[in-house]
Amino acid sequence: MEILNIVIAKSALETIPEEIVNHPSVKKWAERRRKDPRK
Repeated sequence: MEILNIVIAKSALETIPEEIVNHPSVKKWAERRRKDPRK
């Protein structure tokens, strides 16, 4: 019997657009992950 393995992965390497970097939900997301939303 043959086994088929499929891996679907997506990385989050995109920067946040300047227009929304100061939005409260973006700030909260960055704070939870201890990240700078501008980078």
